[in-house]
Amino acid sequence: MNTSIQQSKLKSDPSVTSPSQDLDWAIGWNRIVLQILGLWTYPKQSLFIGMLSHFHTALIALSILIFVILPQSVALIKVWGRAALIIDNIALNLPVMAAEFKLLVLWYKKKDVASIFATISQNWLEKKSSHERDVMIKYAKVSRILMICGSIGSIECVTLYHAPVAFNTVMRTINNITDIPGALFAIQSVYFYDVTPPLIYHLTVLSQIIGTAFASLLYTGVDVLFGMIIAHLCGQLENLSYKLENMANDQKSFQNVLKITQQKHCSLIRSDEFSQIGFLLIHAQRPLYITFGKFAPVTLNTFAKVLKTSCGWVSVLLAMKN
Repeated sequence: MNTSIQQSKLKSDPSVTSPSQDLDWAIGWNRIVLQILGLWTYPKQSLFIGMLSHFHTALIALSILIFVILPQSVALIKVWGRAALIIDNIALNLPVMAAEFKLLVLWYKKKDVASIFATISQNWLEKKSSHERDVMIKYAKVSRILMICGSIGSIECVTLYHAPVAFNTVMRTINNITDIPGALFAIQSVYFYDVTPPLIYHLTVLSQIIGTAFASLLYTGVDVLFGMIIAHLCGQLENLSYKLENMANDQKSFQNVLKITQQKHCSLIRSDEFSQIGFLLIHAQRPLYITFGKFAPVTLNTFAKVLKTSCGWVSVLLAMKN
């Protein structure tokens, strides 16, 4: 009895956990997300497992494309010219397209992702001081909280978006162009088959839920993944700075510590080069728009403000004239 109590205390005490346990705690959520998306590379995986992983990723990419992007794109063509319906469409379609783009980029850079996680694993498993471990734990807590909150937020968004369908209502403008009586979908979509039979309708709703769930997980999970990489780099740089500051205190091992520090610095530079891909993905989410001589964007909101201001001045001038 006392032995089991002591073991439970050891497990709950973070100061006595092993490096492998620290690694699992730090990257566990990110690994689960990548495994769900088929982007995780297992150590020493066979050719069959690698092909199966690629098939897994391709299946997710096709599900997002077929279940969400294509039906919405067809609906966008049909409602073109109606501002409210276009906004309803692109409000979901553009983020889903961005998620698909993120998936394709990470799929293409899968080996680089595996290399980054191998480096992170090596950093956690190597021998380090208690101060260095505390620094790594500090930054890992931030990325872990972000991933947990992002995953929960993705589930909540998908649930809140699709749940109203059960009550015969949706969170968008219902129209008679894309919507069919008796077959209401949360997503503004058009299909090339009859969706009114109950079985076909429920299967189509399920396909939309699956597609948006994967897209939502991609949209948030990839950003948090790069956030985790940046946080880990920050922790390693802080440890590197700590080593440099205390290097002169130990004259006997100065050369050895200097060599290890130089190797660590080169490793961090390689990791930083990959993290730039994350910033490109984040910048790719910024909308494209035309500007008035780089002064203000040409958007519907800007047009409404200009029109409102102009009408106000016209009213003032007419009042002064009278």
